[in-house]
Amino acid sequence: MGPGSFTGIRIGLATAKGIAFATGCPLVGVSTLDVLALPWACFAGDVWSVIDARKGRWYAAGYREGRRVTEYLDLAPDDLRARFAAGTGRILLAGPDAPRFAEGLPGISATDLFDPAAVLKAGRDRFASEGANPQSLKPLYLRQSEAEIEAGRRDGR
Repeated sequence: MGPGSFTGIRIGLATAKGIAFATGCPLVGVSTLDVLALPWACFAGDVWSVIDARKGRWYAAGYREGRRVTEYLDLAPDDLRARFAAGTGRILLAGPDAPRFAEGLPGISATDLFDPAAVLKAGRDRFASEGANPQSLKPLYLRQSEAEIEAGRRDGR
């Protein structure tokens, strides 16, 4: 469901919904950030999923003992680093851009490992707790698209 690139999320969800409707296959959505943190649920400390959102921003979420403890966030790097200081002390960054973000941050570990089994587990858990409702699936956007920002400029917002 995201977060991620606006076009990629739209295409991915539209494709998944089309397959689900055509085949009758149940469909649930999961957050990219949740999936990135899931393999590290047993980490003794805080796990932060991080994705470079471009334009000097980062999508992130914090997890402790396998549970998300923050909202899904869209933050500037300094704001994200400030969140780390409020944690338990041990920090693991997870995600495709995690090693780059962790460069020069003492005491912070990072991994870019992606475990496809985590997508299946997250989907199975969501299906077990909520069932499937592909009609209600919507992208997880944490900020406005460029088109929305530009439209707001033209409308004086």
